[in-house]
Amino acid sequence: MSVLTGAAGQEKVKVPQGESPGFYTVMMLGEKAVKLKGPGDSTYKSDLADLLIQDAAGKQLTPDDFRKRVKVGSVVIVSADEKKIDPAYLKVLNPETVVIHGATVLMARPENPGRGWTLDLKEMAFGDGPLSGRMLGSEFKADKVLMQNTGLHLQSGTDHIHIFLHLKPGQGIEGKTFEWGKDEKEERRPAIHIHVNSTKPPRLQVAQKGYAMRLEFGTEKDGKLPGKIYLCLPDERKSWIAGSFSCDWQ
Repeated sequence: MSVLTGAAGQEKVKVPQGESPGFYTVMMLGEKAVKLKGPGDSTYKSDLADLLIQDAAGKQLTPDDFRKRVKVGSVVIVSADEKKIDPAYLKVLNPETVVIHGATVLMARPENPGRGWTLDLKEMAFGDGPLSGRMLGSEFKADKVLMQNTGLHLQSGTDHIHIFLHLKPGQGIEGKTFEWGKDEKEERRPAIHIHVNSTKPPRLQVAQKGYAMRLEFGTEKDGKLPGKIYLCLPDERKSWIAGSFSCDWQ
């Protein structure tokens, strides 16, 4: 008997699409955050507010619901990437099984603007938070931002990102807004150099195509230039940063 036929031998079983989800163990559960352990001892710590939590039947769960259903040592289902889990994977589970999206790849959502990965400019709402995110698998929290002759320089500890804006001599940047979609022609978009020195070995990436970015500058005040940025890269780690900054001129 073929494994793709039903009990009556007439109906083909639908093959699930997309990456299969994983079984993760809850290692820590706090008021606002959870830490999960997955295959190969990989661990992910996430704010509950950043996660989309459901049960296997598709019912959305609040953080309070989540804390009532699980405890340290509980096993939950976690999506493998940014895509929704095919229901074919979930229908073999108990309907009350907890399913989590956003632990491995945090996705931008309308109810939580300025947080998460997307290549859709329409979904890039800056939000009100300070500039932060994840770059090449490492947490990025900007502690220094400089406007240089070659472009915008963002730094988080020993990690840094440089966006080559190629401004013309005397070209003003105050009040300007820039957008580059994922399909923008390569020659029209700035090169972005990412150096992550906080990992062993260090990581380097040059992004010249495929990314999406919104960049907005305000009006200089007291020698500081305010701005907002939302940048998402098409790398396998789904790198992103978003938020507000205030930069010095250099």
